[in-house]
Amino acid sequence: MPFVPSEAMLLGSRVHAKIAKFDFSSDVLLERHMLANAKKFLDAQPQNPIMETTYEDKKNPGRFFGEVFGQKTVGIFDFHWIDPAMAGDWKTGKLDIRYTQSYDVQAYILAELYKQTYNTSLHKFYFKFLRDGGLYQARSIAESSLRDQTTDLILDALIGIDSEDYRKCKGPLCNWCDARKLCDAD
Repeated sequence: MPFVPSEAMLLGSRVHAKIAKFDFSSDVLLERHMLANAKKFLDAQPQNPIMETTYEDKKNPGRFFGEVFGQKTVGIFDFHWIDPAMAGDWKTGKLDIRYTQSYDVQAYILAELYKQTYNTSLHKFYFKFLRDGGLYQARSIAESSLRDQTTDLILDALIGIDSEDYRKCKGPLCNWCDARKLCDAD
């Protein structure tokens, strides 16, 4: 069955693409609102962030390759700076504090790839929620106790995937996952 992106995925792709080009205009009210939240955030940050292009772009300056816990890993930063060592991810939804653990896992993995690429540690990692303007600063970057908990979560997930003993939760993002063949076996 061919992959058909949802309207939410299409909206997210359009908004991400516009932000990457520093184009904050739109005729669509929701997009214009999201783009205004992104612009307000960027205006308060250091100048000249390095922006992602698209996931298809082989020269995407936001794409980082490396290893996390011995596993080949690729991650995409929606925006980052080298000096100061900051990065982040746009979210087209609303901030939901129930998911901060997932955000911290994502930030931890991306911080590891950043360190391997630039030979320096990230100082801040932001998740900017464009629908409500919310901002979450990943705690796994700065707080050692949370970093240790995040390490344990990632290792448990990797061990589960390696042994095929993990909770399979299929969703629309599975179409982009390199490990989807493990879930499709059912």
